[in-house]
Amino acid sequence: MIVGRGVEVGRWGFDVGSEPTHAEREPVVDEERADGGIDAICDTFAVNPALLRLRQVIELADADTALIETISNSVQFWSSEDAVLRQLYSVVAIDPAARELVDRQRADRRSELERLTRRLGSAGRLARGVSERRALAILLVLTSYETFGELRPATRTERELTAMLQETARTLLLAPLEGVTKSPRS
Repeated sequence: MIVGRGVEVGRWGFDVGSEPTHAEREPVVDEERADGGIDAICDTFAVNPALLRLRQVIELADADTALIETISNSVQFWSSEDAVLRQLYSVVAIDPAARELVDRQRADRRSELERLTRRLGSAGRLARGVSERRALAILLVLTSYETFGELRPATRTERELTAMLQETARTLLLAPLEGVTKSPRS
């Protein structure tokens, strides 16, 4: 189904308007087609600016910055695609095509986070007692759509949510920098 000037994507069409932005897309459900649009959704996700930046920031020279920017870009991606993802995740149990897309997305996210945890480990930035395996598990939780969905209503802004997740990542994963003392928290 083609909706307005949107692209055909099976069940999910996007009315992208004259200048498409991820935040402006409105998902439209087309019940006539059960699948076939998953590749188009993947293609749309693949060009999302936050996802493209996420893939790049993992390679930043400063592993700490790579961690913080990975969290930031994850939240930006989930936020910009929330209208589509909410519908997609709601039908995963009954729609094999939706389940396949979510499984591919999770595998891709895991792969990127494995790269990040290896970088943190090789840079000696993981806190004492935090293995790369444990760091990966924590990052999978902090960057998941489910976590975004649970915490977004509890925060006033995307910026507040991002800051909370970044602080959690720093606290749980990173070793203190030598010679740097933390100021007391209020």
